[in-house]
Amino acid sequence: MEISTLAAYHCLVLAWYFFVLYSLTHLRTEERPSEVFLYGGQWKYLTVLNLFLQAVFYGVSFLADVLRLIKELRCAKCVISSRDLLFSVLAFPVSTFVSISFWILYTYNRELVYPKSLDGVIPSWLNHTMHTAVLPLALLEILATPHRYPAKKKGLFLLGCASFLYVSRAGFFQLSTNPEDAPGIPCSSTASLKKTLHYQKNQLSKSRRQGSRKGAELSLIFRRGTRLDLET
Repeated sequence: MEISTLAAYHCLVLAWYFFVLYSLTHLRTEERPSEVFLYGGQWKYLTVLNLFLQAVFYGVSFLADVLRLIKELRCAKCVISSRDLLFSVLAFPVSTFVSISFWILYTYNRELVYPKSLDGVIPSWLNHTMHTAVLPLALLEILATPHRYPAKKKGLFLLGCASFLYVSRAGFFQLSTNPEDAPGIPCSSTASLKKTLHYQKNQLSKSRRQGSRKGAELSLIFRRGTRLDLET
């Protein structure tokens, strides 16, 4: 693919991700389910962070194309190496993980990642943009642009560091609030999934306690009625 065509493609995808982020941040806040955005806001979700990551990556890719067009080869080499590292370590792995894990969990039980209450808040096209289109665009980038990939050890180490930082950040938000207050999570992260399962476990124990209380009340009423019958 020619450099000018590649620059136009990267510019269009960059503009698309900016539009998606703009649409996401300008949703009607009064209609948002408060339990979903209880702590950390929407920026704690890997889905939203991935959109920002893709915008950064395509911005770097577009800059590299422009530098190649204006013959700034020294600067272009540095930007291209950063672009390739960003794509191989973060942009492609995160997009793949977000798309595949979201739809697997959505098929199993959508309440774990995308509660029904969000259908009236987030349009269907925006949902597919965040969780479906990211993977085909990442695969198309592999075909459209030749990349130099880092060594496996280096790539896995950097990916592990990024994963650790994200999990630590999610853990910080989780410790800062009561996990029993957040039932639904529209994202694909292990920490959020654990929080959802913890909430469901607490809800089950609450229902059991309520059932035992009702049983005790019925037993007490029965005993009182029996005593009245014996007295009469």
